[in-house]
Amino acid sequence: MSAAVLARGGELRAGGTDTTARQRSGISPGPFTDLSGVSHLRGTTALPGGGLRVGALTTLAELAGDPRVREGWPALALAAGGTATPQVRAAGTLGGNLLQRNRCWYYRNPHIGCLQKGGTDCPAREGDHHYGVVAGDGPCVAPHPSTLAVALLTYDAEAEVHGQSPRPVAALYGDGSRLHDADHLLAPGRVLTSVRL
Repeated sequence: MSAAVLARGGELRAGGTDTTARQRSGISPGPFTDLSGVSHLRGTTALPGGGLRVGALTTLAELAGDPRVREGWPALALAAGGTATPQVRAAGTLGGNLLQRNRCWYYRNPHIGCLQKGGTDCPAREGDHHYGVVAGDGPCVAPHPSTLAVALLTYDAEAEVHGQSPRPVAALYGDGSRLHDADHLLAPGRVLTSVRL
């Protein structure tokens, strides 16, 4: 990872499908650091022993269409191919899908306060949560929206973060008991570089 890229500061983005939506609603005003030009974060590389490293900037469409992924990790290929729309799959990335913010209607509404935005309660708990909550005893009941995370958990995949040792993909997320468990737990300024299968 280039030190010059990290020195720019701001929220990181690549495909921008989540950050652009949050920017439009006023949740993420920027500035943003664009990672889309960091070429070594894109594509797949065979690993010794039959594994595969998938760069964080690999698009969902590339992931769904990769013959090695389809053969060795079919649940991941199916999850990537079934996510959102063709336009989103062409722009959205593996890293963006894993690190997107929650999709709670209350969190995304700039006119409603919630715990995630410094409010005093979780309006989804008592409000309209029909499509946003499965279960939850923690302070925020919004689930994390990543479809790829579920597939990667079944394969015991590891996340590679710039400057750190690989960790299980599960370590990117909380157990729901803390406020920010509805989102990923990667510290600001840390860059997810790839996933190892």
